[in-house]
Amino acid sequence: MEGHELQAAYGDGRLTPDHILLTDQVPSEVPRVAGIITLAPSTPNSHVAILSQTFGVPFAYTLRDPQELKALAGKEVILRVRMASCAVEVIDVEGALSAEARAALTELARPGQVQIQAKAQKGAISLSTDDLTAADIVATIRRLNSTCRIIVRCRFKANVRNIKRSGASVVLIEEMEASQAMGRLLEKYSFEA
Repeated sequence: MEGHELQAAYGDGRLTPDHILLTDQVPSEVPRVAGIITLAPSTPNSHVAILSQTFGVPFAYTLRDPQELKALAGKEVILRVRMASCAVEVIDVEGALSAEARAALTELARPGQVQIQAKAQKGAISLSTDDLTAADIVATIRRLNSTCRIIVRCRFKANVRNIKRSGASVVLIEEMEASQAMGRLLEKYSFEA
């Protein structure tokens, strides 16, 4: 199935949770399927690879002949992916499985429960900024936490020294950002200074 068809196919029932998806590209999301075989390579750290692992859905790239795989469309197959050896097997079992074997395989393919652990809150600092300058805010944060990194975006270059003295780690200047953006535009459109 072509990548651009996935959402529609899942919506209209052509693609169901019992199917193994063979696609020409790495999908942007993981549909609820029994497995995914892509004809386009993907890294183990890709969004879809991580989601597939989380959901317990085998996800594999194979160098196997696409026509050979397409010939299995509509047949009952088993997808076996071995992470340690990067082995991908697609086994044609059309008409060969007993009801008991099919039930056992279906149970194996059932995704496990996703375990999510809550992260500890790091806290937040909330202060009224009425009548305060950036330097005042930076000084207050620095008093509350002497080791945190404080990044400040200020409007004018003339304010940098005072903000840095107050404890800012980095100060970004809007004037400089605008100048750099203007320079990029002049360069892009080949205007001479």
